[in-house]
Amino acid sequence: MSQEQKRETEGLPPMPAADASPEDRARAFELRQAARYGAPTLDDLRRAYAGWGQQWPGDDEVRRRHVVAERPVA
Repeated sequence: MSQEQKRETEGLPPMPAADASPEDRARAFELRQAARYGAPTLDDLRRAYAGWGQQWPGDDEVRRRHVVAERPVA
C-alpha cells in the first residue's frame, strides 16, 4: 500500500472481514463513505427515495437502514 493510499484510509472504520455477510459488507462500506465524505441528512435521503419512486418508510426506519447525519454540514 502506498503512502497516499494509507493517508486516504487513515482514521476510517475498518474494512469488513472477507467472510462477512453482504449486509455487514454494505454497512461497513456505508460507514467508511460517511466517515470520508459525510453522511446524508434525512432531507437528502427523502429526495433520494422520491427520485427512486419509493415510498418514505419513516424517519426511524431510515435511521435503522442507513447512516444519517443529524444536521447538515455547513
